Amino acid sequence: MPAKKTISEHNVGLPAVEVKLPEIDERLTNTIQLASCLGLLKTFRSTDDMLQPAARNWLQAIEKDLDEQDRLKVLATDVIRAFKRDEFKDAKAVAEVVYLAPVFEKDDFQYLLRELCLGVNQSILLESYWTFINTKDSRN
Repeated sequence: MPAKKTISEHNVGLPAVEVKLPEIDERLTNTIQLASCLGLLKTFRSTDDMLQPAARNWLQAIEKDLDEQDRLKVLATDVIRAFKRDEFKDAKAVAEVVYLAPVFEKDDFQYLLRELCLGVNQSILLESYWTFINTKDSRN
């Protein structure tokens, strides 16, 4: 039986896209920036020697500021909440929340996965319904 593979902060590499990190307490510009910040916070001890100087400086400043770390985590949770409230999840909304998937805590990730699966199931059911209706209408 093959070994079970899991995704964790230990086997996910650094982002391939370079992102300008914010100053402490500075407003984030997008979800990719938030994901990059949280990703660095999760993996900083194991990747310190691979970091660019700007990222290393940002981490050194942020690791002392627990309030800022909490603020970033709350922002990620707020993205999930907004995603949950949005009844019509388009591709852009899904992409926004998926950027954060690698940095979510286990419970948040499981919730997101359930929401995405429900959305897929619902779209399949709706597609089947509309196919049935269109087939029925074409017979009349």
